[in-house]
Amino acid sequence: MSADDYDKIAMAVIVAASEVDSTFEKHVDSDAKLRAKIHGWGQVFRMAKAVWPQEALEAVYVHYGEAGAFPIKPGDVVAYCKSRPVTSSREHISWWLDRWAQHPWSDAIQEAVGRPIPQLEPDSSDVADKPRLIEQRRAFINEQRDFFIDQILANAERKAITR
Repeated sequence: MSADDYDKIAMAVIVAASEVDSTFEKHVDSDAKLRAKIHGWGQVFRMAKAVWPQEALEAVYVHYGEAGAFPIKPGDVVAYCKSRPVTSSREHISWWLDRWAQHPWSDAIQEAVGRPIPQLEPDSSDVADKPRLIEQRRAFINEQRDFFIDQILANAERKAITR
């Protein structure tokens, strides 16, 4: 995600928190201060790299659902997001796919999908080929991203049903 994406998530979280907690924006008395707060929260989210829109908003509502909740902080949102399973949102799965694209000899994606995917099998076990294999893997994942997300979600539902 881009810096702008994280700032958009921060803005959505701050707006949601302000709607729930009347004291949340008490000390933000100008547009400049609000922009600075959004950017600061966005920076925390960028550094954490594990914050997604749906989970971030859920964090606000879960946080304020607790009796006596203090004003939410960016770290509360990050902690909540990190606690969520990969299948908690399409964006989370997409992020997870990008992370596993870096590991050409791993079968984690095939396991999550629930079946072998020949196009993800490396054609070499030579470490010198790793950059090329990663690039091939990334390209294939990017072409098939929606398919992978749909399959991972469906496989997670099948697993949940059989538990």
